[in-house]
Amino acid sequence: MNTLLLAALAGFFSVEKTPEGRWWVKDAEGKRTIIRGVDWVIYRGHRCEADGTRHHYREWNDAHYASPAVWEEETLARLKDWGFNMLGTGADATLRHRGLAHAWEINFGNKFGTRDDWNDERWITPQEGRPCSALPNVFHPDFAAHCERMAQEVCAPMKNDRDLLGYFLDNELRWWGTGPWGWYTGVYTAVTNKPAAHSARKALAAFERAHPELKGEELQRGFLGHLAETYFRVTTAAVRKADPNHMILGCRFAGIGGADKVVWEAAGRYSDILTFNIYPEADLDRNVMRWSDGRLMTDAIAPVYGWAKRPVLITEWSFPALDAGLPSTNGAGQRFLTQQVRAAATELCAKTLLSLPYLVGY
Repeated sequence: MNTLLLAALAGFFSVEKTPEGRWWVKDAEGKRTIIRGVDWVIYRGHRCEADGTRHHYREWNDAHYASPAVWEEETLARLKDWGFNMLGTGADATLRHRGLAHAWEINFGNKFGTRDDWNDERWITPQEGRPCSALPNVFHPDFAAHCERMAQEVCAPMKNDRDLLGYFLDNELRWWGTGPWGWYTGVYTAVTNKPAAHSARKALAAFERAHPELKGEELQRGFLGHLAETYFRVTTAAVRKADPNHMILGCRFAGIGGADKVVWEAAGRYSDILTFNIYPEADLDRNVMRWSDGRLMTDAIAPVYGWAKRPVLITEWSFPALDAGLPSTNGAGQRFLTQQVRAAATELCAKTLLSLPYLVGY
């Protein structure tokens, strides 16, 4: 009996594909649902990038609520009333187990090292304290043990949590290495620039000896696939050992252009749901969603499902509006002048995503 069927029988979230080809999430009671979540539901809000360290949302909450507990009650009621059923990443812990599902971001790769052992041996590309910077050295002799320790600390205590959708392995790793965005040569190049004694360089040499038939592009792409296979095999094994009940929610890829098809294929072999963060553009005049290169959003996403063959959960998307009363000019997302137009773009994007038979939520 497979892992997902066991999870469904035990009362945990799972996924199901119907004979017609439509994917669904099944909740703890076995009911089909579409995940609709919000990231970073937190009392203090994000730091405002436009004016330093201020947390404008916290300032507003402090002035309008008698206590954080009052804010929690109103916020949860509002989310449920709007039709949301999940807390995404970064939610305040005090909001969990109060009628919404939740997920957990482990960050195996982003946290492979502390300030006490922050050295090049642990990285293909180094962690710089920001998204899209780190790619861990999965060939390091301590990587598997590191993943097992983290899984025991994070996942084992939650293995019986019926409200937990599953685990994100990481967030926005740098799968393109030191090369151009999305190009398969970047990881190979980054490793060849390491010292000969570096464990990743030794892994590359071993891969080359094991595959003398691979040359040039085939060698570079083959090694990238080997690295991705190692990452997903090691991290998911650690989670399954600590918690066999919950789903693996991929690693929150930074868009779909930052990873070669061999990475998506590896992710699909080990993930229950594929996750990535996107910021498409709404063409409201033509009532279509477009990718940054002009393609239809649905056409851009389709190859990823073809490679991974797993259902998709979109883990970031938004449309800021400039009439918010706060600086709304930094960060990702297509800007609109008003909340009304922003809402129209949001509706169009949601309906377009829901038209995809392999989408299980956003």
